[in-house]
Amino acid sequence: MKKIAGLILSAAMLAPAAAAAAGSGENLGTALWTEHEFAVMADLARAPGYADYRAANAGLPPAGGGIVFRKEALLSAGGDAEIVAPAEGIVAVPAGGTLELEAAVPESGRYRLTVEYLPAERRSAAVELSLRIDGEFPFKEAGNLPLHRKWKDDPNSRKTDGNGNDVRPPQMEVREWLRAALSSHAGETLEFALDKGVHTLSIGSAYQDIRIREISLSPIPDIPSYEDYLQRH
Repeated sequence: MKKIAGLILSAAMLAPAAAAAAGSGENLGTALWTEHEFAVMADLARAPGYADYRAANAGLPPAGGGIVFRKEALLSAGGDAEIVAPAEGIVAVPAGGTLELEAAVPESGRYRLTVEYLPAERRSAAVELSLRIDGEFPFKEAGNLPLHRKWKDDPNSRKTDGNGNDVRPPQMEVREWLRAALSSHAGETLEFALDKGVHTLSIGSAYQDIRIREISLSPIPDIPSYEDYLQRH
């Protein structure tokens, strides 16, 4: 299990101790955690789970508009982002670094956050992102957000077993720009509740570099229940 997943699990199990230690300045588990990792664990311990977060914001309507960060908005972002292609507006977030954006949210509502990205080469694992809003994790799952890679069968490898059956070929990564809404490891697209006004979005990459060409906040689709659908039709 990746270390950030361990942070989240430990945060859930050690929430009372982590919160108390954070308030008192006590360093819990110094033999196991660096100061930064302990701070992350304490922050995650204070955050609600996603189910509770979503229930608490269920009365907030889906947003009516969105925000797109591309080119100039990304090139002027704060944090540790490095400009790698100015003409195209592409930035790179190094492993362990963050990208900080100021988002002028047009109206209070529920949003999804979508990233157009290119993972680091010569790696096989998904990119693990984290998201803080105004310095805080909105929920525990925001500490471990996967962005997956795209794979295909190796066209130059065709093998059969002793019975003549095809053997699954090895996989090759497709090196192209990908777009995905932030989701949980279970595949659930996540919603973020934002009030109207300016917010700071801090997007971190835990273990590997990632190139980013666009980030967008968009409205949550208003999907009716089955009963509502029947009434409308």
